[in-house]
Amino acid sequence: MKIQIISSLAYVEVKNITSYNLIPERNGLSKVFLKVLFWKDIPMHLASGEMQIISKQHPAGTYYTCNISARLKVIFGTIPESLIKITLCDGRELILGTPFIPVKSDETRSLTNYLFSIQHNGIDPPLEMITSI
Repeated sequence: MKIQIISSLAYVEVKNITSYNLIPERNGLSKVFLKVLFWKDIPMHLASGEMQIISKQHPAGTYYTCNISARLKVIFGTIPESLIKITLCDGRELILGTPFIPVKSDETRSLTNYLFSIQHNGIDPPLEMITSI
């Protein structure tokens, strides 16, 4: 799939998720309805993030790899096992990970840049978040 530009990122630790519901769609994918105690913003430069989703067919079904990278404003460190809210530049909000298969992050530092990155593998691509059922 093509690379998508990310406007902002936030995360919620698995322990702060109060409700997680998958809503099936006709196209075979699902949307997710999610209630959390609070989201924590990841301090990235505006629209500096990129997301690429790669799908592979296996006899058991489709397997997705989602790669995300973003330039950080400050040293942030890694996040605990969490779900990631991805806000794309077109305004769509996607959720990466599930309470059962959470996301882990990585951070790379150089003299001038701090790079936040995620590589997440699973049976679903990032799912569109809906605000009401």
